Amino acid sequence: MDKDLEKKPNKKKKKRKINFIRLISLITAFAVFAGGITAVAAALIVVKTAEPIDPTKISELLDESSFIFDDNGVLIEKISNGEYRSIVPLSQIPEDLQNAVIAVEDERFREHNGVDVKRIFGALWYDIKTLSLAQGASTITMQVAKNLYTTMDKTWTRKLKDAYYALEIEKVLSKDQILHAYLNTIGLGRGTRGVQAAAHVYFDKDVSELNLPEAAMIAGITQNPYKFSAYVTAPISPDEDFTGMQVSLIPSNSETPAPTAEDLQVFDRLLKNGLISNLEHNQLVKNDYYARKAVLNPDSKERQEVVLKMMLKNEYITEAQYNEAVSYPVEIKLGKKKQSNISSYFADKVKAEAVTALESVGYSAEDANDILYGGGLRIYSTLSSSIQNILEEEVNNPANFPGSWIDEDGIPQPQVASVIMDQYTGQVKALVGGRGISGNKIYNRALNPRQPGSSIKPVAVYLPALENGFTAGSGVVDEPIKDEKGEYWPKNFSTYDGPTILRNLVIKSSNVGAVQVAEKVGTKKMIEYMKNMGISTIVTRDMNSAVNDENLSMALGGMTKGVTPLDLTAAYASIANSGKYTKPVFITKIENTSGTVLYESTPEIRQIATAQNAYIMTDIMKDVVNRGTGGRARVRNFVTVGKTGTTNDEKDIWFAGYTPYYTSALWIGEDQPKDMNKSSDVPSALWGRIMNRVHSGLPAKNFAAPSGLTKTSICLESGLKPGPYCTKTASEIFVAGTEPKEICMEHEAPIVTEGLLDDETKANAEKDDKEDINSENDGNGNQGNPGGEGQTDKPQNPPADDNQGSGDQGNPPPADDDGNGLFG
Repeated sequence: MDKDLEKKPNKKKKKRKINFIRLISLITAFAVFAGGITAVAAALIVVKTAEPIDPTKISELLDESSFIFDDNGVLIEKISNGEYRSIVPLSQIPEDLQNAVIAVEDERFREHNGVDVKRIFGALWYDIKTLSLAQGASTITMQVAKNLYTTMDKTWTRKLKDAYYALEIEKVLSKDQILHAYLNTIGLGRGTRGVQAAAHVYFDKDVSELNLPEAAMIAGITQNPYKFSAYVTAPISPDEDFTGMQVSLIPSNSETPAPTAEDLQVFDRLLKNGLISNLEHNQLVKNDYYARKAVLNPDSKERQEVVLKMMLKNEYITEAQYNEAVSYPVEIKLGKKKQSNISSYFADKVKAEAVTALESVGYSAEDANDILYGGGLRIYSTLSSSIQNILEEEVNNPANFPGSWIDEDGIPQPQVASVIMDQYTGQVKALVGGRGISGNKIYNRALNPRQPGSSIKPVAVYLPALENGFTAGSGVVDEPIKDEKGEYWPKNFSTYDGPTILRNLVIKSSNVGAVQVAEKVGTKKMIEYMKNMGISTIVTRDMNSAVNDENLSMALGGMTKGVTPLDLTAAYASIANSGKYTKPVFITKIENTSGTVLYESTPEIRQIATAQNAYIMTDIMKDVVNRGTGGRARVRNFVTVGKTGTTNDEKDIWFAGYTPYYTSALWIGEDQPKDMNKSSDVPSALWGRIMNRVHSGLPAKNFAAPSGLTKTSICLESGLKPGPYCTKTASEIFVAGTEPKEICMEHEAPIVTEGLLDDETKANAEKDDKEDINSENDGNGNQGNPGGEGQTDKPQNPPADDNQGSGDQGNPPPADDDGNGLFG
């Protein structure tokens, strides 16, 4: 009986266990059945509601970063909309990389029809058990569908849609086409998409140059780009070895601490070792960025070994290859997305010009913008990297701006903007719109107007005057005059020369003389010439009847809006180029990814003045540098031409000028205009410093005199042929036929106490010194005393202008820059 009692409970337990298992099985079966019905229903809904796709056009969906190149084909910047992408053909991607990705991401890729059923059910069961969507089951084809057609949302609905699209893709595309799309769209960390971008960012290589260990490392990133990025960053100590260090500059934020003394030592060592540029050094000191060294990510190394094991398992590599790859010392070498020593001002302008260019050949504004940021364009710009580097270095050199201060926005003041242009082609070779500022799409002062002061006089007054009856020798009385209210306006800064000629008005920047000449030329005629020379900021009476530029203040640079450094550069370039205005060019051509030319620039040229009058204007402005307010702008061994400009209370100071090679305008001022108490020597000296470096090593070149010019001696007070008693004379240039015919009789005979005038004095008084203009220069850039040959009086120290909305406050120019700073 005891035995029977012992057996009965065992039978009941066994029976209960069997019943429990049956119950679980029934529930599971029902759940699977119900789940299957639900899944089928959900799938039907997804298929019914999914938007149709056309996989045959999949290549059109592969966004690619565009590229900007300089005038020598050197990369300036890769343009991307948040991510760096570069599309390459599958044939350029090593088989090791292709196989590594297949091994770790979808080992049955070559066998399934877009959906790996076995993998999906395994992942589904895991998700049910964990009540999550953590387990991935996407094939490579499904990931292509996700990257191109759906979203990044982690939902079963999205996965069903991915599966449906994957089946559709596999119907029309080959496995190689699908793999090509995947390898060019996969996210690989550090802002990269596609294996080409990753190869460049992590190893500074073309993808075709990757070896097996590097390929396996990139393939391993796909699972978690943040965790498995090939490198991590670490602080830099000033005591460590900087040889071969890979440096990453990271944008600062509000929580980034200010640089310490140790940080400053690191910045200096980075600069000394050539690991950063001067511009980057300044950005680090200002705390716009902070520096870290890039080192191999240990998580990425572990993941690489997993990939290599998967490759070995799937027989893509041998045991020997595996062992060699695992022990290979992978080295990080960071590729750059742009030239580190060039700010974004030029590239930002190129991007804007590219959209305009594409619109001109039929693209809508929206399509042009889309193709710029995702169409893989090759944009060939006019930038000279060497000239741009010089410009960047000089404007960002603190030694050139002693006494600077930082405003409440963290921007150094005063600011600066400059443009350098090839006057013969219109190609802009360099442009900066500020100093000590970094980032993209920042305020570009080179494209925004400021009051030009006297730098506008050659453009607004004197060239139009030469074109409308005036000559370089026209007589003008430089003395105080009263306006309609009986008040003296304008005023010169210091002295008045009395009777003089037009050339001297320009050299000494006379305000009185400029207004007198402008009044005779007429404001409408002046505006006509300014517009033809590319000044785009003029306000006419038709545009604003109350406040406009149709008044004589414009002759002194007092304008409603002002002018931009770019416009002023182009205007001066039209004088330098024999009176031909050429619209500034930033892009020579744009190609698509296949090399088809989408746009090619055609110079927009118009003749705005005769070659003869342009040459005379050039000759006059040579004297501004030789004998006037622009002496510190002189470029050694080259003819240098230009004009200074200073506004009321020195709020804006300019120098605009040119050589036989390049034209440039340079502005200095504070963003919120106020008195800087600086003279026009400041921009002149900086301009000269920049242009001397730009012209270093260039062969001698001169301005060729056109035919139709002549020289004759004139009286420097009346502008007439010298009379017997004229004591101030010089040889002046004229368009043939415009030279004076009348003899000056305004001067009285000197009182002679003994005897009569000797024969030599008589001969000099009656001499009519005509000679051919082409003999003026020796062809080696030696200017002698242009426009002043035979002058009997000594040049006066040039007075600077009164602050009447223009004027130039200068002292007699030194023979050369003293090198002690521009404000010294």
